Amino acid sequence: MSKKVKQIIAIIIFATVFISCGNSNEEVANVVPTFNIEAKIDSLAYKMAYLAQWKDGDFVKSDSIAINKGSFSFTGSVESPNVQYILFDDSDDKLVVFIENSDISITGLH
Repeated sequence: MSKKVKQIIAIIIFATVFISCGNSNEEVANVVPTFNIEAKIDSLAYKMAYLAQWKDGDFVKSDSIAINKGSFSFTGSVESPNVQYILFDDSDDKLVVFIENSDISITGLH
């Protein structure tokens, strides 16, 4: 094989590796971090759970989920860690939750 052909093959291999690495970095950059709240509260009699924030003197609900045998979950994404609340039906009961983009587990008794 001539020196010229070897140089062309080396350039093609280098370009392929470079492009492959570039694509994987773009895929990683496009992944949006999320939080996942998994809750299991034994003897919980409520039917609905609401994820809410306290804004301007009132709770603003951002998500809701039916409670099944004391279990419920929320999934989402936050720009920065913050305090949110889990409200239940129309009661005054609530859980204060520090939310960040990670797995969060809540267990307990009601």
